[in-house]
Amino acid sequence: MRRQRKDLTKGTPLLAISVLATAIGAGTNDWASAAGSAPPATETPAQSGAVRKAKGAAQEHGLHLRFDAALYDQRASDVLMGSRNLGTVTWQLAGHWRLLDDGGWGTGSVGWSFLGSQSIGAGATDETLSGNVGSISGLNANVVPNVAAVDELFWRHEAADRRWALLVGRVDQASHFDANRIANDGYSQFFAFAFENNLSIPWSTYGGFGGVLRVDLGGGRYVLASVAAVNNEPRVPWSAAGHEGWNQMLEIGTTHTLPGLGRGHVRVTPWHNSIPGADGFGVAINLDQQLGSGPTCNGPGPSSGQWIGFFRAGVGDPAVTPVRAFASAGVALQGPFGRTQDRMAIGIAWSDASPGAGARDETLIEAYYRFALSPALSLTPDLQLVVDPALDPDAQDTVVLGLRLHLTL
Repeated sequence: MRRQRKDLTKGTPLLAISVLATAIGAGTNDWASAAGSAPPATETPAQSGAVRKAKGAAQEHGLHLRFDAALYDQRASDVLMGSRNLGTVTWQLAGHWRLLDDGGWGTGSVGWSFLGSQSIGAGATDETLSGNVGSISGLNANVVPNVAAVDELFWRHEAADRRWALLVGRVDQASHFDANRIANDGYSQFFAFAFENNLSIPWSTYGGFGGVLRVDLGGGRYVLASVAAVNNEPRVPWSAAGHEGWNQMLEIGTTHTLPGLGRGHVRVTPWHNSIPGADGFGVAINLDQQLGSGPTCNGPGPSSGQWIGFFRAGVGDPAVTPVRAFASAGVALQGPFGRTQDRMAIGIAWSDASPGAGARDETLIEAYYRFALSPALSLTPDLQLVVDPALDPDAQDTVVLGLRLHLTL
């Protein structure tokens, strides 16, 4: 899971992406959450034999790696300014290297997440599609202001009985809090940040100096606690100097099984944010729920043929967050039309902009279908409808067509 990014810039034709993807073949594609995350919310990748063998050899030496890259193209029916067609390449390299394995003291590892994005097409620009449309919803969640940046770099220590784990260093709270099985990842799920995180929480652009503590309470229950510097620039990993403030978060989560429906998760996240000249609190709730008596979903992602629903809501002090009230909901189906690794989903998100951050409430509706082309590749057509864009009262309702080509290794 990631915080809202800038969604850069010049376009690449949708047809070019489609032709490239179709030439590669068919198969499966899912990917795992970053090392050190809160309870998993994204899927484990189905890898080709060569990739699986190489990863297995690395894991024998305690090294775990995951690489994701995506090519995006989005076209808006109407804009307030700038280009209607913006394209971006994004990437992320995440993993951990276990350096300590002691039966009494537990395990210790170095964890990291490096990421970046680059505009494509005729000339670079600092335009964003959200800015051009006048949307507060973050229409492409995976784009960052830098071509390459250190998002996380930390030491992770886990108790021998695995009842607790502590991360210290540069930590990105958005990678550990507010997880969700089907609305959590801009690489393989929804495009928009409004379906990746709760907009009422003032997420930092990059990880900041701090720590995350996770305690397993047993019975599918856990507690997460974190203090981290607010960081919107790729600064020196452990420096707290020059940061924009501090963010404290607490999350209480539980797993349950409802008769006739199946497994679900509930997460409640109170938070406090302190920035120069302002101080405020908020609270968020997040749930996902298996719907119906299809295949039991015991893993982090949906099983084939299974419907999963999600819901988020939150409120925050308008002095510290651009969205003072937020709600989103939707459903996803894994394995439609007998294609076990495909997925389709639809969601709706409502944002009440804080004074000075927006002129009115905004509603975003998004639907996508993810085609699994190979063990490492997927192609996702996407449709977004922005109703009453919040950043300008004169902005028109806008349709955004998108296409994403995603590679995972």
